[in-house]
Amino acid sequence: MAKFTFEELRGILYEMVFDNEGHPAALSFVMSKHYLNLAQQHLANQITSQDEHNLLTEETVTIQNSASNLYVTMDLSNRVQRIVEAYNSELAAADDDPTLKIVDVTTAKHEHGVYGSSGLKSKPPIFLFNQGVGFVQPAHETKVKIFYIRGVKKMILSSDLSDLPEEYEPQLLSFAALLALNAENSDASQAQATFVQMAQAGGASISGRTDTPE
Repeated sequence: MAKFTFEELRGILYEMVFDNEGHPAALSFVMSKHYLNLAQQHLANQITSQDEHNLLTEETVTIQNSASNLYVTMDLSNRVQRIVEAYNSELAAADDDPTLKIVDVTTAKHEHGVYGSSGLKSKPPIFLFNQGVGFVQPAHETKVKIFYIRGVKKMILSSDLSDLPEEYEPQLLSFAALLALNAENSDASQAQATFVQMAQAGGASISGRTDTPE
């Protein structure tokens, strides 16, 4: 079964809310999108806290030397929430440790590879930068394999799909309905019970909180 598009999710959410006996007077297009994105982020945080492999992503990038900068930054295919591991994929298998050190951007400014040790030149430290990553500048073009926890993208276009695994779509809809009903001071007990039941059945330890998630 294919994933629902953002427009389809919004339509289902609208029906779920208005099927509720104490439904709000109106659920605007903008607010329905807002609740779906809030629900998606909340579920992503819970999924990752229980088993980060659900959102673990692997990507190989090539970083270039740029003598005018102390470090190199780039966006990856997804928003990066946390770097798990990175290593120089070109180093010989005999290398005792091809792993790149994970640092913060302040540390990176003081460990630029062009003027640093040979270790930094071949294994430039990596750090989070905005929604992507950065590297201490390498001595030459270097291929790096990165393992990271991807952040979920906000759904904007009608054709957008949720970044959550497909099996979490029912929980996404139930939690969005819970948020909508609670925000309108409507009876959210049924939506809350459904959400908690789905969470337990799906094996995800997700609370049935009714406040807006951080």
